Amino acid sequence: MKIQKANIKWSRPLIPLHLDQVDSIALHHMDHATAGIEEIHRWHLAQGWAGFGYNYWLDRQGNIYEGRGLNQAAGVLGHNDHIISVGFQGAYDSVDKTMPEAQFEAGVWLIKKLMQDIPTIRTVHGHKYWNSTSCPGRYFPLMEMVEGIFTE
Repeated sequence: MKIQKANIKWSRPLIPLHLDQVDSIALHHMDHATAGIEEIHRWHLAQGWAGFGYNYWLDRQGNIYEGRGLNQAAGVLGHNDHIISVGFQGAYDSVDKTMPEAQFEAGVWLIKKLMQDIPTIRTVHGHKYWNSTSCPGRYFPLMEMVEGIFTE
């Protein structure tokens, strides 16, 4: 698998993460069944953000895109200085009741890679772990994905 660069123009410079302080990965969904990274980038710009709010993005076909990369994200209020945010295409709280296998496998691969590259990561959970939200959605295979990162 590979990580592709997204064609994103930021409205202002991003703030690099201090990788020795990164201790978590937060998993998100957009609660929109078809929105892609470009559309979400426009939404986030309209909110006054620098642009696409997540470090990485996985579409339903299993393609992995670098959004903010190793810069501070805007995905977990109050915690963006120590968390990598990974967004998944889909509406896992209502419409999408199952995750495509390609997207699931790409998610497990990306999480394993991030944990290998950033050994200070100790927690992988849904956005709801840090903030009061249902994200990444009740149908998001959160526990299966977390279990998957610890299997070969």
